Parts: sequence; C-alpha cells; structure tokens
Amino acid sequence: MNKLILLSIFFSFCLSDIYEYDIDLYGITVAECIVEIKDTVINNKKEVKLSYNVKSKNMMKWIYNVDNKYITVIDKNNYQLLYYNKKSTQPQINNIISTYINDGKIFYNGTSLEINKNEYNIFSLLYALGLDPELVMYDKFIIDREGKKYSGEINSINKSAYELELDELNSSNNGVVKHTDIFSWALFLPNTKKIIEVDQYRGIIIHCLFKKNFLKFSARIRE
Repeated sequence: MNKLILLSIFFSFCLSDIYEYDIDLYGITVAECIVEIKDTVINNKKEVKLSYNVKSKNMMKWIYNVDNKYITVIDKNNYQLLYYNKKSTQPQINNIISTYINDGKIFYNGTSLEINKNEYNIFSLLYALGLDPELVMYDKFIIDREGKKYSGEINSINKSAYELELDELNSSNNGVVKHTDIFSWALFLPNTKKIIEVDQYRGIIIHCLFKKNFLKFSARIRE
C-alpha cells in the first residue's frame, strides 16, 4: 500500500500542463514560447513551478537568434515568489540570473537586491491573473523585474481582457543586469500598451499584445 502511495505521489509531480504560444512581430511569427506549469517542492512544501522557454523561429533564427529560459517558483496558495532563475542568450547579451534564500528573505545572487513579500514578477502575475483576476485587480502592486521595481495596476477591459499598466519606481536602479533580454526589455518599456486576454474557463492566458508606437508584439496560444 505504501509503495502505491509513493508511486502516485511521484507521478503527480511528473505531470504538468504545457502551453505553446506563437510570438508575432507585425503579424509575422518570429518566436515561440513554451510554458510548463507543474508542482515542485521547496523546503518540504508543495509549490508551483512556472517554466518559460522562448526561442527564435523561422528566418528570425538567422537574423536575431534568441534562446531564453525563465523559471519562477511560487507559493501554491498566495502566489508569493520563492525562486527565480533565468538563462538568456541573444546577440551581444547573455544573462544568467538566480536567487537564493537567506534568513527567510529572497535575494539575487551576487547582489543585495531583494524580492520583497507580496511582490510579483511578470510570470507569477500572469499565472495569478489567469486563475484569480480579482486578486490582482483594483489595487496597485509591485512587480519585480530582476531587481528593478515597478508599480503595477490591472484594469478590466471586458470579462476576459485586461490592460496592464507599469510605472518604473527608480530609474537609477539597473537591477541585476543593466541590459536584459529583448522580451523583458520590451515588456517594461514606458508608455507601452499591454493587453492580456484570459480563458476564464481554463484559467490560462490565451493572448498578449504589447504595443509602443509602431512596435507591435503579440503572443497567442496554439489551439
């Protein structure tokens, strides 16, 4: 009986939800994003691991090849950030970023920069918005981008679409790295329109649109 219980627990941790997105620039697919959501364990507690893998696609592989991997671990109950890791490769920029826990606080390796309690990053925010939009609406929050802090606010457009507004809190703070990957950079550009569509039945993000002047990126789930 004990062996069956252990086996069922093992397989439950092996199971994951995987979603694939096409990233378009001006309507042309330039990259793909594979999102994997699965359970994991930190400090003997069952938590949630969010893995994003973004790669250039088609001709963009030869023009501007990108291979970015992001891992975020969050508290299963309140979406609190517990761990972050990024390995990104693109022309002239290679980022390797990770966090560690010291005395119950989360810091970026090699720095004194801290992820404070009740802060999101973009990945934990998207996860929370998909599952529980009421939680992140109405009140402003702090979003962490690799040590840089932004004030964030979610506004409802309709029952399934939301607009994300971000304001940089300290322009002199470069965060862990001065030059981040192209997607993190573009997402946090000022005066950018950011629209997020949610499938409320499945609790997942199905479409994101980022637009600044003539620059227009979108990510749409493959059905």
